[in-house]
Amino acid sequence: MLSVRDSKLVMFQAARSALPELLKLLPDADAPTVLSLDGEHSQVSLQAVCRTALTWQRLEDMKRAGARGVLVLPVERMLA
Repeated sequence: MLSVRDSKLVMFQAARSALPELLKLLPDADAPTVLSLDGEHSQVSLQAVCRTALTWQRLEDMKRAGARGVLVLPVERMLA
């Protein structure tokens, strides 16, 4: 198991076209999981583990870039 004390799991939905800008706001994230929403190929759900702090400013920047329904959860344990 790795130490993941400051890591956070961030999840949100967005338009697929907004992904390049949103991924620029997550430079410290592991490769994200991106899934098409059911019946909506232009809309996706994204999940990524961020290794550094997700500030309120960065979360607001993500919302302005098109993220919606943003959920940030602490990561207690993670298998390598």
